[in-house]
Amino acid sequence: QDLDVYYAGVNNGRYIDKFNRRLRTSREVNPYPWFYSGEPAIDMVERWQWTFPIIFSPLDPNVLYTSSQRLWRTTDGGNSWEALSGDLTRADPGTLGHSGGPITGDMNGPEVYATIFSVV
Repeated sequence: QDLDVYYAGVNNGRYIDKFNRRLRTSREVNPYPWFYSGEPAIDMVERWQWTFPIIFSPLDPNVLYTSSQRLWRTTDGGNSWEALSGDLTRADPGTLGHSGGPITGDMNGPEVYATIFSVV
């Protein structure tokens, strides 16, 4: 509704950044605030892909949706979020292991599987 407010997925698929162009302010508005540090996807409470959908409802401009392995909704600009579903993926434990090299795990999120890539 406010054309000066933008939402963007940033930093390893873990954060939604809300930027107000008019006020020149930015803050994180995460459904599940948690810093990913290379652990296996099977150990994550919420699995976020590097890129994840962030969409406004076509019926109500105050409703914003995003997804991890479940669908999330906010009606107050990201101040609070409601999980609308359980795990909607076919989470195969064989694909939820450690990714990255032998010394450090990948901390970017591209190999976090069993996530929702699209919301329509």
